[in-house]
Amino acid sequence: MTFFSVVIPTCDRPDMLASCLDSLEPARQLCPVPFEVIVTDDGQRPVASLVETKYPWAKWTQGPRRGPASNRNHGARLAIGRWLVFIDDDCTADADCLASYDRAIRANPACRAIEGAIHADGDCSGDLEECPVNTEGGLFWSANICVERAFFHEAGAFDEAYRLAAHEDQDLFCRLKARTCIPFASDARVTHPVRTMRLGKMIADTPKRNEAWIYFAVKNAASLNYATKADILRAAYMAHLRGGVREAARRHPKKLTYHALMLLAGVPLQVLVLASAPPLAKTSSV
Repeated sequence: MTFFSVVIPTCDRPDMLASCLDSLEPARQLCPVPFEVIVTDDGQRPVASLVETKYPWAKWTQGPRRGPASNRNHGARLAIGRWLVFIDDDCTADADCLASYDRAIRANPACRAIEGAIHADGDCSGDLEECPVNTEGGLFWSANICVERAFFHEAGAFDEAYRLAAHEDQDLFCRLKARTCIPFASDARVTHPVRTMRLGKMIADTPKRNEAWIYFAVKNAASLNYATKADILRAAYMAHLRGGVREAARRHPKKLTYHALMLLAGVPLQVLVLASAPPLAKTSSV
């Protein structure tokens, strides 16, 4: 019986995908249980031939092209393993990543989800350098997580209303942690490249990211301890205020500019989005 189904959502990053698949090659992974790898492809230039020619042990499928949440769900629906492991296409897995998940599952039989570690490949200290580092747990970033397949579907999977890579994993996290313990497996490790963000693109994406944040905050208000819509705005304001102070201390002018623009324009835009949002839920969405 297949124990793990590794789901890799990809979108027009063939070189990174190749490195990811290299790291998951069955001969390279020190995994004591059977596993499969599913590549679900949202790209405009599908990589079916790459996967079928160089990685015949992996399964390729055309993704739905409705965003990363939908793409991950598509791969999960095709999975046959007892446990789903989600790894992003720009990550490389350590040789004992799956074996570490196996050990964590056996050490925590009551838990139905496990959080893996994400380490940076490069220097994150520069202005606009970005990487979802997770070395201590409690973040549940979808670049490296493991969820029992039946439980994943019972909990509602990723919410496909999120069309960007923004808050969809935290939305799932809110639902899962209300129903199970989620230990951190520090040895189930992947490495993620450090990227330099473009300030112009960050600003251009602000309206959509604000909409995603408001949707997330309203939907999960109870579990996030937001009693009113004013609490949501206050949380956003304080997050960018603290971010601006932090980046000023680090002498990162571009990141400081972004947080300042969010305070001046982003949070006021959230007021408009919140005005048309539904009332806050009184109980956690599980």
